[in-house]
Amino acid sequence: MAYGQIDNIFQLLLMMQGTRLGVSLQDIQEEFHVSRRTAERMRDVVVRAFGDRVEVVPSDEPVKRWRIAPGTLGELVAVTPEELLEMEAAEQALRREGLEVRAVILGRLAVKLRASLRPRELARMEPDLAALIEAEGLAARPGPRPVVTPEVLAPLRHAFKAMERVRLYYSPRGGGKAGWRTVSPLGLLYGVRHYLVAVPDGRTQPRLYSLPNIGKVEPLAETADRPPDFDLRRYAAQSFGIFQEQPADIVLRFDPARAADAASHRFHDDEAKEAGPDGALLVRFRAGGLKELCWHLFTWEPHVEIIEPISLRRDYARMLSDASVRHGAV
Repeated sequence: MAYGQIDNIFQLLLMMQGTRLGVSLQDIQEEFHVSRRTAERMRDVVVRAFGDRVEVVPSDEPVKRWRIAPGTLGELVAVTPEELLEMEAAEQALRREGLEVRAVILGRLAVKLRASLRPRELARMEPDLAALIEAEGLAARPGPRPVVTPEVLAPLRHAFKAMERVRLYYSPRGGGKAGWRTVSPLGLLYGVRHYLVAVPDGRTQPRLYSLPNIGKVEPLAETADRPPDFDLRRYAAQSFGIFQEQPADIVLRFDPARAADAASHRFHDDEAKEAGPDGALLVRFRAGGLKELCWHLFTWEPHVEIIEPISLRRDYARMLSDASVRHGAV
């Protein structure tokens, strides 16, 4: 449908809701300078879209008139219980992931949406919302979760917006020496662990800083040294998880028992899937972060086989062997 036609339909909707007497085909012809057949088509579009909300106005005249029930157009942009539920569920998920600052912002937005509703609409919505919350509870992800404090996240966000450098008091994972680092922040990556991507002073390539290991952030009124061609999404896509390394061509084979399940999962944004003649599934993609890939593949045992690269196959076999030795074969 052309832009002009869409605009005419929109204006007709306003006409049909803004009148007590209704709109006739003749009115449509005169208002939009169209033929009777076109006027009929325009009316039919509205009737199909709004169904029984389009009323034929009772009249003693032989001419038929139509109008849209009051309030109908407002319902097109009304907040639904499902939308509020998703927002509140997202808030809860952020809290469980330790992202309290982001959860608070989303919670405030949910409160503003509720406040924008008329009391009658909110009262009508509450029972549906309560039923959905009860029926669609979210399972907590097992295991420890990193905590990111407002004192760390707030100044980093300011630095992103102002494109300024910051000083971090950082305690490296694995027992490295803690101390102050001056960096140019580039972005945040959220995953099993959460990381700041930043370029350290004196370097040209970005590195990762574990957010829970940042004790303090001090803003600096100095312009950040941001690589001109840096793209956070492209940077993240180089890896299966968070860790960055030289990408490798990955080929995984899922046996027929789990092929359908694997087909419904996304392992990488640039993946390719291929069904084998025996019912197995081959998944191909190019990525670094092979240690994290090994961790993930543990969850698919014993239904997954690493075809390529051989180095990944060896590392995975060694991790399985080490786990067996440490815990004892049963």
